[in-house]
Amino acid sequence: MDKVYYESDVDEWVEENGEEDALALFNEMLPKMKGKLNRLDKRIETVLAEIKQVFPDAQYYTASGGFNLVLGATHAGRGESPQQQRIAWEGIHASIGDGDW
Repeated sequence: MDKVYYESDVDEWVEENGEEDALALFNEMLPKMKGKLNRLDKRIETVLAEIKQVFPDAQYYTASGGFNLVLGATHAGRGESPQQQRIAWEGIHASIGDGDW
């Protein structure tokens, strides 16, 4: 790989390439990575399906960059109280940004 792309480089590349977007750049620079990400996504889905056989309300939840498995709703009640006692697992390796677009 000849070049490292920081966010400003990505923005510049997208601007210079008109209708092309970050996905086009990603596929150009790392052509096999999309397949790896798709397999990872499918595996995450499969693991949750296995968990839901015992805990049907289980879900993944991101909070402050963490990746968590919660055995039910993350918030409950009119005041939307956090239900942190339902956290069954917290990932320590992956950091996942969270927020709303």
